Amino acid sequence: MAQGIESVSIIGCGWLGYPLAKRLLASYQVHGSTTSLAKKDQLSHDGIRANQLILEEDLSGDFTEKIFQSDLTVISIPPGRRNPDVNTWYPSAIQLILNRLRKYRDHPSIIYISSTGVYPDSFGEVTESTQPSPSRPSGQAVLSAEKLVSDASKNWTILRLSGLAGLGREPGRWFAGREEVEGGDTPVNMVHLDDCLNVIELCIKKSQPGSTYNVCADEHPVKKDFYTAQADKLGLQPATWQRGTVPFKIVSNRAVKMALDYNFVHPDPIHF
Repeated sequence: MAQGIESVSIIGCGWLGYPLAKRLLASYQVHGSTTSLAKKDQLSHDGIRANQLILEEDLSGDFTEKIFQSDLTVISIPPGRRNPDVNTWYPSAIQLILNRLRKYRDHPSIIYISSTGVYPDSFGEVTESTQPSPSRPSGQAVLSAEKLVSDASKNWTILRLSGLAGLGREPGRWFAGREEVEGGDTPVNMVHLDDCLNVIELCIKKSQPGSTYNVCADEHPVKKDFYTAQADKLGLQPATWQRGTVPFKIVSNRAVKMALDYNFVHPDPIHF
């Protein structure tokens, strides 16, 4: 994907997009978007060509068209789990971005940040060839957005990220102090921010167009062990867990490791 790439736009400079933008500055001209004017000033201070981009019924905010004219665009906008209209507004927002990108290129180069939430909880391993069947509205919205991206261009890469940790996302807080939480023997699918950034950077350089990759740590400790270790790390009271499992999946990362010749920096979530 790297051939001729000198500029990168990151639509959504949030938890993932902001550190990605700062990292890519060493190698590319970087344009970035945020919904906040205060954050826009922060991006500018860091040397990012900053834009305020608000996605509603149309695009609004203090932005320039140059953010849609980069050699490659990373779309890193999470759908949000609490939005009751996520199945409507999220695909519409992604379509607004795609329409503007296609105004300048017939087949824009796109990396879309998706989620392993598109896979069913089938009590077994899932790979990129597993038929998606999301149970949550947010997963359904992301799957719709994946199709929009793949329909809009032939030069796309979709990265399905597992549960995210690092840079203020501290899993040890999620269940701390709770009692008798069900599913203590259920395996987890997690990935550290460092590995997300590494994989995205490698995709810019090496990914073949039309590729979908799972991005998940190698190991899948059970909830009881993972969340207890993370709570201990923060000095918090660990939860108590019921035995047994709840519906789950084990996300395979073999494809991304092979395609990008990548070894995860944080292979075991216990040690995040």
